[in-house]
Amino acid sequence: MGHQHNQPYDSSQQGPWAEQFWAGSQGQNPNAQSAAAPSGYGQGDSASNERTFATFCHLGVYLGWSILPVAGFFLGPMIVWLLKKDESAFADHHGREAMNFQISCILWMLISIPLCLIGVGFITFILAALASLLMPIYAALKAADGQWYKYPLTWRFI
Repeated sequence: MGHQHNQPYDSSQQGPWAEQFWAGSQGQNPNAQSAAAPSGYGQGDSASNERTFATFCHLGVYLGWSILPVAGFFLGPMIVWLLKKDESAFADHHGREAMNFQISCILWMLISIPLCLIGVGFITFILAALASLLMPIYAALKAADGQWYKYPLTWRFI
């Protein structure tokens, strides 16, 4: 509907269902006050801290992998999210996105395993693995820039 992932989300481009979606899934539309940043954003240290913690939500994937290779993909973002979710709607959004994306990548890889029998699974497995390694960097850059980024092809469980 005209929304591109490299632009701040503009809820005015959506129909009336958009407000219900945000109210049902996160309790508020994070873009109701500003298309690029949360309310009160852009002034002083708190804005910088919010962007920093939101960025760490995405980059925590790499720290988690270095500590616990099998399940660490989820550990880094979860720790940052749990610490900051109640203090910052921006960090809450990015923490949820980071965790949901990593869970989705694991599910895409698991779905790919039986598809290997027909030859397609090898490609989808590699694509999911590469996405889980590369997309957090892009998302971290968006968070550092103060944008409400949403990962593509992601199931939102949290």
